[in-house]
Amino acid sequence: MSTSANNTMSEDIDSGPLPPTYREVIDEKESDVILACLVSVDGQTITTQASPDEPAAVAYQLNRGIASLSHATSEVVFERLVMPQDGSDERAATSASRRRRHIYNLKHMHRAPGGLEGVPSDSPHYYAQAVSSRTKLGSLGIKKSTLRKQWKAIPLDMSGKNSSYKLPQFIKNAEPVFTLSLKDDQFTWADTQGNTVAEEVLLEEEQSEPKLQVKVAMQRNSFDLLVALWCCHVWQQSADGQDRVQSRLDSGKSEVSFFSLSFQAR
Repeated sequence: MSTSANNTMSEDIDSGPLPPTYREVIDEKESDVILACLVSVDGQTITTQASPDEPAAVAYQLNRGIASLSHATSEVVFERLVMPQDGSDERAATSASRRRRHIYNLKHMHRAPGGLEGVPSDSPHYYAQAVSSRTKLGSLGIKKSTLRKQWKAIPLDMSGKNSSYKLPQFIKNAEPVFTLSLKDDQFTWADTQGNTVAEEVLLEEEQSEPKLQVKVAMQRNSFDLLVALWCCHVWQQSADGQDRVQSRLDSGKSEVSFFSLSFQAR
């Protein structure tokens, strides 16, 4: 086989998600149902809580604190903590006793490669890239809708073959898996039929932990994806918020400089 053919095969393999391992196959089934619960971010840990009377259980692990990231970060590892195979209670099992299954890489592109131009409209600023082919819902990105204050989670073509920058692109005419809308300061996630599946909890001034109230039972693969995309949204809010703070600081410095020069000129 020629060298070019070998290179082509290598590129094809690298561009797609990896096949599932034996351990992934025998872990929790994607058809498992996750009941309605409160999802919370605590640093690099994500917990779920079925009711206020029950303790929160560690469900996912990140390699960065998603709620305080800026545009400078480009990738966050998203892992699910897998139940012990000895039948231990999920809430009683510590995070140290549970294996981690790498499900998604959360990605952010602030600018196109080279840093001189913005990200093309057919590519996502924030997206969840599936690591394994066992992640049946694949990779999805958040796209601004034509409707005001609405976003859509659209499947992605990760090959970059039709992108001038070789970037992931939204699949044309693909139906959204979730939609995110904002009304009266309330962010709401809905399914393909428009039914509400989760609401982002409004944060009090002294509260810093983002929370998502999942209102319906969901299959595990859909639940994993919803939480991953919500993390992308938390990241976006953090990065945009830091930009607004920096803009106010820069504006204040400009005003101080202007008044200082004016005073010296007198």
